[in-house]
Amino acid sequence: MAEELDIYDDLHGVVHLEPHERRLIDSPWFQRLRRIRQLGVAHMVFPGAEHTRFAHSIGVFHLASKVGKKLNGHVKEQELRELRAAALLHDIGHFPFSHTLEAVYKPKPDVTTYTEPKPGAQVPDPGTEQRDANDDPPQFHEEFGQQVINKTPDEDGITRILQEAGLDPNSVGAIVVGAHETVLLNQVVHSDLDVDQLDYLLRDAKATGSSYGQYDLDYLIECMEVVEVGGRSMLCTRAQGLHPLEHYVLAKYFYYMCILYHKTRCAAEGILQEVASQLIEAGKLLSWGDVQNGLKDGTLQDFDDTYVWTEIRKAMADESLSDDLREAARMLVTRRLPKVKSERHKTVKGKEPECEHGASPDHNWNPVLEKAMKRQGHLDFPVLEQALRGKKPTKKEFVQLLQDQSRPIRLLVGDQHLIPEGTPTAAAVDSDGKQGRVVLLESLGDSIVGRLAGLTTHIFRVYRPN
Repeated sequence: MAEELDIYDDLHGVVHLEPHERRLIDSPWFQRLRRIRQLGVAHMVFPGAEHTRFAHSIGVFHLASKVGKKLNGHVKEQELRELRAAALLHDIGHFPFSHTLEAVYKPKPDVTTYTEPKPGAQVPDPGTEQRDANDDPPQFHEEFGQQVINKTPDEDGITRILQEAGLDPNSVGAIVVGAHETVLLNQVVHSDLDVDQLDYLLRDAKATGSSYGQYDLDYLIECMEVVEVGGRSMLCTRAQGLHPLEHYVLAKYFYYMCILYHKTRCAAEGILQEVASQLIEAGKLLSWGDVQNGLKDGTLQDFDDTYVWTEIRKAMADESLSDDLREAARMLVTRRLPKVKSERHKTVKGKEPECEHGASPDHNWNPVLEKAMKRQGHLDFPVLEQALRGKKPTKKEFVQLLQDQSRPIRLLVGDQHLIPEGTPTAAAVDSDGKQGRVVLLESLGDSIVGRLAGLTTHIFRVYRPN
């Protein structure tokens, strides 16, 4: 029988786990997260970025426990236990290198979540790649994590551990994907101000040695409060928390700019995605079907960064593969990455940027790398070549170019599946006291973020061979 456990986290200090929560982290399904880097290939730029999804999940669990105390009296005790479990398991479905390979393993149409849709609700096709206004990778790992939570009834499986602890796997999985019937629970794990982001901003900043991503965590949580909005209980932030909330949102923006969208990290990510994609086609890496079967027979427990790196190193000497693919694999392993030849940053209102373009890329490089950079949205040969030949593209062509070939970043995004009709997003401010008027942060014209809301920063790059 598992006992209680105290873990010392380098970011949050002592984290306490109940016996069933200890069983969850001891499960081989959860231990796999020790071998998946939190920031994918960012360690190629920031040497200290070796932290894992395992550590991050412990941190998210700890913060969910703290924020969960704000929900006392508004949700049932059983729901709080399920919230803690969902926070711990929110990344259980991650692919190797975190988000990097998520875009490669595109789900098939038969991959569905376990939440019964409301009558008349439009259910998106899980096989359709979708990008939100933050340009985050498609969140398929959450839907796949829901399958791990619901379809692992083996002795050390997540499903069995939850059931034996008296928790409903379907309810836990619904919180993970932000589809629980209780909006408060969704907000804690799935919103503009959720415990996932609260943890990774600080954790990633510390690991990379960057000052970006820092904000006042303790005071921000202290200012959170449950308020009745449109007949629903919503987690909001009191007026006193406006400035730390603004600090948090701006920290997220600069975190994206300086860490996630770092030019070298993006280059390495694109190459890894293209190399992995071609290795899957060649039968050298697990296919999507293999991943599904691995969920059933347990072999998915070995699906981690080490496995992928091993196959990429093998590819360097595999004569059955093309020379271009072998060379791309070698460039990735030896870190001979493309350099930026031209870069533009453009911040505009809404989604339509002003016309501007970068220099034409060289053509004497590996076609695998060309595809890799296109994956990152940094090349568009036809339009650029047309411009350089003296045929001035139309404004519509340039707008389309920057929309399709850049990485846009926005400060706040409303998650529609979390917002009951007629109520604001999670990023709201109680401006008139404890039970006063609740308004959207974006609507506060005198606030920093209120003025910046709706702006989109586009990053457009052209790479050249190293």
